[in-house]
Amino acid sequence: MSAKRTKALFGKSEEEKDLLLTPWSIVHFLSGAACKGIGWGFWSNFALHAAYEVKDHLQREEIHNSKFNSVGDQACSVAGYLYADVNIKWMYYWGFSYVVAWGLGEDIG
Repeated sequence: MSAKRTKALFGKSEEEKDLLLTPWSIVHFLSGAACKGIGWGFWSNFALHAAYEVKDHLQREEIHNSKFNSVGDQACSVAGYLYADVNIKWMYYWGFSYVVAWGLGEDIG
């Protein structure tokens, strides 16, 4: 059995601790905003994002994503959805933030 990992509210990477929020949290926030921006319903966004988090846990050997972080990611997506208005601009913001975060690779998240 592995040692229990410590938890923290936020940080740059989950290499040493399970984090509620990482720099990727911005992308999750904007994903919720983008869903609302293109006219999706709340539950559609919630289910799509939850499915994304499940996918992350199925790829556990490739990436580390704690359940604690998945809760934070889901909350960020919901917050983004609740914050946004119905406007396509959110899709562009999300796309840009995803490309930037992806380009930074393992240096964040």
